[in-house]
Amino acid sequence: MHKMTSDDLYAELLAMKETSGKSTFDSTDILRFGDVQPLLEQLQTQGKIVLHNDVCESFEVTG
Repeated sequence: MHKMTSDDLYAELLAMKETSGKSTFDSTDILRFGDVQPLLEQLQTQGKIVLHNDVCESFEVTG
């Protein structure tokens, strides 16, 4: 299996958004991807997600 990139993660997040009909997720929603915190930070820098400063590490997908 290849290493996940920020583009791969963003594609997965967009698919989750489309499937669920919601745009806000938290760390439990992405456990299956492993430790993707650096990728989330990269997506935030790119303006593709908004990280929230809360206990459940939630974020909003903006695409």
